[in-house]
Amino acid sequence: MKTKIFLLFVILQTCCVSISFTEEIPVKRETSAEETQPQTISKSVADVLELTTIANLRNVYVAATIYSNQKGSAPSDLQQLIQEELLPKEFGNSTKGRYLFQMKSSGSHFEVNADPVDSRWDLKHFYIDEKGNIHFEKGKPATAESSIRNPAEI
Repeated sequence: MKTKIFLLFVILQTCCVSISFTEEIPVKRETSAEETQPQTISKSVADVLELTTIANLRNVYVAATIYSNQKGSAPSDLQQLIQEELLPKEFGNSTKGRYLFQMKSSGSHFEVNADPVDSRWDLKHFYIDEKGNIHFEKGKPATAESSIRNPAEI
């Protein structure tokens, strides 16, 4: 079948007839990361991403607490914790496990937000500060006033 189509194409080309294809032909092209991501994710995948993020927040909390005890003030950002080798280098780009991690500090106070990088996934937003309580929100960034996560729930 392919041979017949090719021969027909060659014959038509030699007779100076233009051909227009109505069928889409797949073209290999580069796609952006956003194009390759699903519009939605399953509840079980969301649960794993959220639990991983909570574990990562706890790691940041422990690292920031150690830093504060050693230096007498809170770290200014995640990079400082990486430079002190209290956090792995994977935190260097601030995005980990489909979440963006951002740290703010003043004196001995620090807070870290973990927000989903894509709002289409309907993941929870998280917040932790020097007290160690993890707060969460659906649909907007979490704050110290947000609900505290019950460790028994996802």
